[in-house]
Amino acid sequence: MRLCRNAESVPAFWSKWNIPVHRFARRHIYIPLLRSGFSRFQAGLVVFMISAFFHEILVSIPLKMLRFWAFFGMLSQVPYAYIVSRLFPNGGQGGNLAVWLTLIIGQPLAILAYFHDYFIIHYNVGGI
Repeated sequence: MRLCRNAESVPAFWSKWNIPVHRFARRHIYIPLLRSGFSRFQAGLVVFMISAFFHEILVSIPLKMLRFWAFFGMLSQVPYAYIVSRLFPNGGQGGNLAVWLTLIIGQPLAILAYFHDYFIIHYNVGGI
């Protein structure tokens, strides 16, 4: 099995990132949605939105602030994955580069956004 860091597309990365969660979501959310008439895209979007919600909750509870950076950061992966699939239809190194760009730029930006907001709330001395 190829490692998630070698994924040649954004959806491939997300399906390999956490295999137990991927299998759970596929079995208990995605497939039932397909059976109830959702398209593959719609079912995938619902699963991704649920995942984004839980990522946001897992960040918001310890920080005691709800900012939606993780939620919107994850949802931004949907149009990003679409654009990347059009630019690199066969994946390959271009698709892998796109995955790495989200890991190197996207996730740290969300973390910095939380850090910024946390700092402003807790350490805003002198109106900085």
